[in-house]
Amino acid sequence: MHVNTWDPHTFVLLILGFMTLFLLVGYFKGLLWFQQARTSAADNWLVSFQRRDLASGGWFHRFGRPVIVLHIAVIFSYPILMNLVVLSPFQSVIYICVFYIPIQLILVIISFAIIARVNRQPESKENEA
Repeated sequence: MHVNTWDPHTFVLLILGFMTLFLLVGYFKGLLWFQQARTSAADNWLVSFQRRDLASGGWFHRFGRPVIVLHIAVIFSYPILMNLVVLSPFQSVIYICVFYIPIQLILVIISFAIIARVNRQPESKENEA
């Protein structure tokens, strides 16, 4: 009998710990969405990216966010399939080489293309209320 040492609770705790750390760092650096109304946040990268995104026609808002959601879903599919579903070695190789790596590469290339398109836009200097 094969006993797997992977514990799903550890995976969930790691994700929650990362999100907590991410939110704490973002809060203390003033990068969170509810902190962007301050006047000192005018030089913030997130605010300038939002302005450039609006100038590009909302490419990141319309296309980038769904691509990021797909990227996260594919990332979560790997530990679920590798640890919770019993796959033969052949099925594992097929999953990794035919699905996981190509899909990740395609999503990363699309994400970088969208971000590059948004960053090419000139930043408008007026403040929006």
